[in-house]
Amino acid sequence: MAFPRIAVVIPALDEEEAIGTVVGEIPPLVRDVIVVDNGSRDRTAEVARAAGARVVSEPRRGYGRACLAGIAAAEGAEVLAFLDGDHADDPAQIEAVVAPILDGRADLVIGARAAGRPAAATHPWHAVLGTRACVALMNLLTGSRATDLGPFRAITAQALQRLGMRDRDYGWTAEMQVKAARLGLRVVEVPVDHRPRIGRSKVSGTVRGTVGAGTKIVWTILRHGLSPRARPAETVRGPSAAAEGSSPPRRGAPPWRGGLRLVGSGLVLTACVLWWAGQPPPPTRIGPHLASFGLAFAAYVAALAAPPSRRGLLLALAAGVLWRCVLVAAPPLLSDDVNRYVWEGRVQLHGGNPYAWKDRPESPRWLSLRDPVYEGLNHKDYTAVYPPLFLLAARAVVAIDGSLTAMKAFLAVCEVLTWGALALLLRRRRLPPGRLLVLAWSPLALLEIAGSGHNEAFAMLWLVLALLALDADRPLLSAIAVSAGFLSKYLPGLVAAAWSRRYRVRHVLAGALLAAALFAFYLDSGSRETMLLSLSKYSQLWRFNETLFALLAAVLGSHGAAVRAGSLLTLALALALGRRRSEPVAAATAVVVASLLLAPNVLPWYALWLLPLLVLRDEPAALLFTGTVSLAYVVYPGWQSGAPWRIGWGWRALEYGPCVLVAAWTWVDGRDMKRMALGGGPETG
Repeated sequence: MAFPRIAVVIPALDEEEAIGTVVGEIPPLVRDVIVVDNGSRDRTAEVARAAGARVVSEPRRGYGRACLAGIAAAEGAEVLAFLDGDHADDPAQIEAVVAPILDGRADLVIGARAAGRPAAATHPWHAVLGTRACVALMNLLTGSRATDLGPFRAITAQALQRLGMRDRDYGWTAEMQVKAARLGLRVVEVPVDHRPRIGRSKVSGTVRGTVGAGTKIVWTILRHGLSPRARPAETVRGPSAAAEGSSPPRRGAPPWRGGLRLVGSGLVLTACVLWWAGQPPPPTRIGPHLASFGLAFAAYVAALAAPPSRRGLLLALAAGVLWRCVLVAAPPLLSDDVNRYVWEGRVQLHGGNPYAWKDRPESPRWLSLRDPVYEGLNHKDYTAVYPPLFLLAARAVVAIDGSLTAMKAFLAVCEVLTWGALALLLRRRRLPPGRLLVLAWSPLALLEIAGSGHNEAFAMLWLVLALLALDADRPLLSAIAVSAGFLSKYLPGLVAAAWSRRYRVRHVLAGALLAAALFAFYLDSGSRETMLLSLSKYSQLWRFNETLFALLAAVLGSHGAAVRAGSLLTLALALALGRRRSEPVAAATAVVVASLLLAPNVLPWYALWLLPLLVLRDEPAALLFTGTVSLAYVVYPGWQSGAPWRIGWGWRALEYGPCVLVAAWTWVDGRDMKRMALGGGPETG
């Protein structure tokens, strides 16, 4: 059999001092040495050419871009090796790196620096720690057993073609390894030495480079690790695995591995649920709560990366129901809104109108009803703020059982019914049923619905039913359902504007008549002037955890003007999406995101609106926000000590910043994908 043609690709940026030595140490078995000049401002290209390398120019900066350019230039190569041009990798070890491929034991070989002989002070401690964290995340999501994400590696041309590499910068190595694991390629690690580099590092040598690279690598691992397209594979350590009598690694991991990951995630979530249920409400020490939420969110993300079997999904959903039962039975942990639901249901049963000023909670008329539910009420001087359909629902629940537990149970049942509607939508759209775990296992949903009892669950059910009716081409039922959602919480009314071209006039009139009838039911002489009073106070006076709203207020000069402008901008976006007949889930997601960015108040449970939409559509930034939004709870200890209900911009940067970065990369990645589809391949210069 003919010896395969091996090419080495060396991305290089300002490596004039090192590149000649690197090229000169390439062993003879390599038939093509390609140095990709990635926009160097020194004599890198000339030195490499003089040393005998073929030089390819890729002036657009980015490690991935340079690798893609080198791949395009290595036409005809059967094996491609990659190493850095700074002399930190030992070119003489290429023979060891490609050996598992030449022996037929591997499709991809990673040079593992931790297993080799690293020289002193070759890798900064923060870079080592960051690499280990990224590798651990990758192993968790893919089931691999890697130890490194190093640049020194080799891969067959056939395997490289299957991977469809697209990353343009720091995420290149992570994308290759995650995709290889998900596609079931044979991945082997071999020890390689790591030497002091010649010159200064562009990544780990600077804070900006370290943060930028680390963020991009984590995002790349999450993006590709959560893809359900292929099964995970095992990483085999060391070049001697076959020699020691072990069988070659199988393509794809055993089917039970995903199940074990799901079980492990479920155990972590179970522990967190039990801990939450045992905490006094609300927590005075927010650190432990945020730590437990972060742990639960990590387990949740890992579970989403392990598509369950049909039986596994049923067991997972059963676990979700049990967790909700535990949290429903516990006292409300992070909010006292559920007290108001029960109180307003009770007032109605005693002949009162919660929208009327004379029937507000602190009214002397209700002295006989005051009990612990009343004592736990917030804003006792406010009339009802929620729309009339939810008030009717609260009245019905309290008529059966007037406890906080019963109200929380009702809202948890609404959430579970939403799972059913989403399951029908998934089936209609031919999407994997395992996507139900996006909602069913969400720590945010567990805490804010079953744990704290927020009424978003009631309105979300109507919104999903409206989507289901649209999907079934039943616009009249959809219009009625979305009107019911608007009558439960006002946000579905804005979402409906994004579906406006899908309704005819008669459908809109039917929804409007339902809304008018329910508002009229509560409209009397005592409520005429105060029906919207609390809603007006809430929007005009409250301000917490806002982002773009702060900019609007600064530009327009007042809180009220910013509220109006934010509402009009969100409505304008919704109408524009409706005019374009945008896909309903995508349009709804855009409206919800805009409402969060432009609102004067963003409380953690507002992010619940994203979850049913994420079951149907991948939006990594939005999914991440359902985790980071919990940072808003850092307000609690200070507030309990008498400080204002406010968090600083530093906390908001931690809450929103990672989501913005992920959204930006998703957008850029989408543009690259579209450009590739139109142009027939990646840009390689």
